[in-house]
Amino acid sequence: MLTIALLILAQAQTPAPVDPEDPGPPVVKRGGNAPRKAPAAGGGPRIITPLPAPEGPSDAELKKPAFDISASVPRAGSDDALITMAREASADYDQSLPNFVCDQVVTRFRSEAKPPKWKKEDLVEVDLMYVNGAEDYRNVRINGKALKNGTPEDTGSWSTGDWGTTLMDILSPTTNASFKPKGNDAIAGLDTVMYDFTVEKANSHWTIRYGKPVKPAYKGVIWVDPKTGRVMRTEMQALRLPSDYDIDWVEQMTEYGWVTIAGTKYLLPVKSENIACFRYTTKCTRNEIAYKNYRKFATESTISTTESEISFGDKPVEAPPKKKKD
Repeated sequence: MLTIALLILAQAQTPAPVDPEDPGPPVVKRGGNAPRKAPAAGGGPRIITPLPAPEGPSDAELKKPAFDISASVPRAGSDDALITMAREASADYDQSLPNFVCDQVVTRFRSEAKPPKWKKEDLVEVDLMYVNGAEDYRNVRINGKALKNGTPEDTGSWSTGDWGTTLMDILSPTTNASFKPKGNDAIAGLDTVMYDFTVEKANSHWTIRYGKPVKPAYKGVIWVDPKTGRVMRTEMQALRLPSDYDIDWVEQMTEYGWVTIAGTKYLLPVKSENIACFRYTTKCTRNEIAYKNYRKFATESTISTTESEISFGDKPVEAPPKKKKD
């Protein structure tokens, strides 16, 4: 299994009265309206940014029959033909990936303003190795200096993953996501078909962790290439997090592109972004992630496999009370 993790090291927040004029945390979703009042015009971040033109799908992908965008949904409540095609394409996604290594570059930001004003905290660079369906991180550098002890999670906001677990889970029949056609859009120069989707809490496999783990319902959007059935972008937003949870807003985006490894083209993440906000505050964290320089990884390695989750770390343990002197 692949891991998606977002760790935020922050002091526990003290609840404060809710401001009726509070517009809520920044909205980074591109599809659909947020469930709260949006920030002031121009104040919210957007995670869409231009990407270089894609290399294009492999010859094998191009040989697949193109989906007719005008095709209608067969019957109410059922998947249309393109979603079925996307399910089939995602089923062999993980098995088709080679062992590889790439450079992961994470720019970490924090905002304590409303509307958000993102301030760069640091830059983290790692060698990400993907071996036999699992990932590992080596050669961690923070602002150019090697991290000698601990892991990137120990130093601030951190995210890992995007190598298929989330995508396969969204499209898995066990998740029973509900899809609704949304329209057409271009992603990295490719014409795609957009679908809104929702996943009920009972079927959720997405774990959010801050002090205690929760598996919320969530909604999102996927962008599907009608020629290949490949998903080119995913967005997810947690819904109805517990009212006593210190985190009340979590979103994640991954965008895919065709890259060449050892002469063969593969559809792999090219960028990702995560955002999380704390309840009753204006404090939010944001990670911008770029994946570069994909290359073949030939050396054998044993890498532990973990479940998919977004983790915010445990709350700091309070010091025991001092004993009174006699």
